[in-house]
Amino acid sequence: MEKGSLIERRLDNAVFREIKKLNSKAFRGVAIGHDYSDIGDIVVADGVGDAPAIAWVKAINNFSCSGCEAVGARVTMLLPEDTKESFIKGCMAELRELSERDGIQIAGGHTQVSAAVVSAIFTVEVFGKACGKYNNKKAIADGSSIVMCGYAGMLGTDLLIKNNSEVIANRFGNYFSKGYVFGTENCSISGAAKVVKQFETSVAKVANQFDMSAVSYMHDVSCGGVYAALWQLGRYADCGFTVNNDRIAIRQETIEICEALEKNPYLIDGTGGLLIVCNEPEELLAAFAENGIEARLIGRIGKSKERCVAFGDGELRTLAASVGDEVY
Repeated sequence: MEKGSLIERRLDNAVFREIKKLNSKAFRGVAIGHDYSDIGDIVVADGVGDAPAIAWVKAINNFSCSGCEAVGARVTMLLPEDTKESFIKGCMAELRELSERDGIQIAGGHTQVSAAVVSAIFTVEVFGKACGKYNNKKAIADGSSIVMCGYAGMLGTDLLIKNNSEVIANRFGNYFSKGYVFGTENCSISGAAKVVKQFETSVAKVANQFDMSAVSYMHDVSCGGVYAALWQLGRYADCGFTVNNDRIAIRQETIEICEALEKNPYLIDGTGGLLIVCNEPEELLAAFAENGIEARLIGRIGKSKERCVAFGDGELRTLAASVGDEVY
């Protein structure tokens, strides 16, 4: 089976079909393109990684797409038999620093050592009270704008360097000798999500209520990269779009690493990117600029169901469902 997050076809066949809504009024979630779940007045999201910081940032990013405020987190560590106590202590120290930085209380979890585990796996579950949601499918209509915050392939670039250190050293010498280029601290979208919330509040028609016509959807870029996230947007909203590939922000380091390893930078883990569907892109982009956040208008929702990426040479490619992450 493919490494990384389970691909869409397998999720549909083996996972989602087995989940039944027992109370449709108190539950919403479990869908491709939907990053969190609503259970009554509670919002829950999670993240998984082979390092505490990766699991943490993925969970926070998923939760941030709800527009709500996280109050607590639970952490699960699955560890191989040769794990030393000092390793566990170091992981908890890292998680403590992350929780203090983000102001989110670690509220428990589980730590287990198992012969079935080859390397450490971390899961973080974040929860908070519902306070407004950005997944109004009805507001995603022809002409709606698609804005992207952040850069393509951020976390994927770091993982490629980590997993291909010898090749990278031979190609670039000491330039990438320190390992990660960006680090998980640069892969968080929580700052961008806060700007969206502030923007929504400033244009709200009624005090303390979100104007869902301004921002109708947020979706974080993760495994499979920008192209996978765009496809998931179309799948969730049952819509088509055209995106200008040249408008997607990307770092030079990502381009060089991907060229050296023959990877597509738009198909590697894009944790740190955020897709937003809105109807007032100019004002929202100005708000991001005021806060020093990279954000661009990259495309628009179209009348047809075609999900296309346009290139500068006039080529138009149709996106397909993700078949995995090129990091692996």
